[in-house]
Amino acid sequence: MSQFLHFFLSMITLITIFISNKLPNEFEAKVIGVKDGDTIEVLYENKTVIVRLEHVDCPEKKQGYWKKAKQFTSDFCFGKMVKVISKGKYDRYRRLIAEIVYQEKTLNKELVANGFAIHFKKYSSDIDYDTLETIAKQSNIGIWSQQKTKSNDNQEREKTKCKKEVYICNSYKSKAYHYTKDCRGLRNCNDSIRTICKEKAEKKFGRVLCGFEEN
Repeated sequence: MSQFLHFFLSMITLITIFISNKLPNEFEAKVIGVKDGDTIEVLYENKTVIVRLEHVDCPEKKQGYWKKAKQFTSDFCFGKMVKVISKGKYDRYRRLIAEIVYQEKTLNKELVANGFAIHFKKYSSDIDYDTLETIAKQSNIGIWSQQKTKSNDNQEREKTKCKKEVYICNSYKSKAYHYTKDCRGLRNCNDSIRTICKEKAEKKFGRVLCGFEEN
C-alpha cells in the first residue's frame, strides 16, 4: 500500500510540475538568442524557451543564405519583446513551434516574403505562406535568386564553349562541316542535318570545312 501511495504522490508531483511549466498559447517574451534563421531563444518568466519558427524552413549552416537568414532574424527581433503564438506543439528537439510577432509583423512571413526561407510544406498547408513563397520566387529574391544566377551562368558557359555553330550531315561517311545550311556540300546528304559547335565538329568528329566554302 505504501508503494502505491508513493507512486501516486510521485505522479501528482510530475503532473503539477507539467501544469506549472506549461506555456500559454500566446505570451510575450524577450528574444535573448538567435541560433539560426528559423530558431530563436526567448526568456519568459525567467525561463529560457527555444522556439522553432512555424511554417518555414531557412537554409542550414554552410548553405547559401544561411548567414543572411540568421542576420535577418537577428535584425528583426534580437533583444526585443515579441509576441509568441503557438498551438502548444513541440518538435522532436523539444522546441516550441510558434510564430513570432513584433510591431504587428510576423517574422515567419517576413522570412518567406524576403526569400530567406521556404514554405515548409511538409508540415504546413497555410495558403498565406504558399502565396508569399510564390511571389518571392517570381521576384527572384533571396534564395530564389541563386536559381536564376545558376541558369544564367550555365547559359554563359554554353555561349563561351560554342563560339560558332555549323551544320553537319549526320552520317559517319561525311567528313565536312558547313557554315550555311544551303551549302552545295549538303545537297547529297541522305541523313538528317544538325547544328553543332564548330569546335566539336573539328575535335570530336574530325570534320573540316567544306571545300565549297573555303573561300
